[in-house]
Amino acid sequence: RIRTPRELRNAPAADGRRLLQDLQDKLRMQVASPHALRDMFLRLDKDKDGAVSRGELHFALGYLNLFPTPAAMDQLMALIDPAGTGEVRYQDFLAHLAPAAAEPAFFAPRRVDRPPDRDAFRTPSSAR
Repeated sequence: RIRTPRELRNAPAADGRRLLQDLQDKLRMQVASPHALRDMFLRLDKDKDGAVSRGELHFALGYLNLFPTPAAMDQLMALIDPAGTGEVRYQDFLAHLAPAAAEPAFFAPRRVDRPPDRDAFRTPSSAR
């Protein structure tokens, strides 16, 4: 059964580490290239100051159906904003929210295994 946003908001709160893991999982599902990762950061940065504020991140979490409590949001910001500025710069975003982006396999094209097409290399003369 699919839960409504109200049910999600009223669900037991996750701690900051669980919230970070959920956010990383959501990013892995939505990001297909390094350019898409940068575009996502720029979309999160609503006031275009080069950093994602706590409010902007909280808004984005709600858009991803993650509804943290204030305590969980405090824990998340403590994890991803080590300087304690209340903002997440792009380098911190890469380091904490999308650590798999550093792995080459993260952006590798996904291979689809198909049975070989035996007729693909058949020429008209070999078909006789």
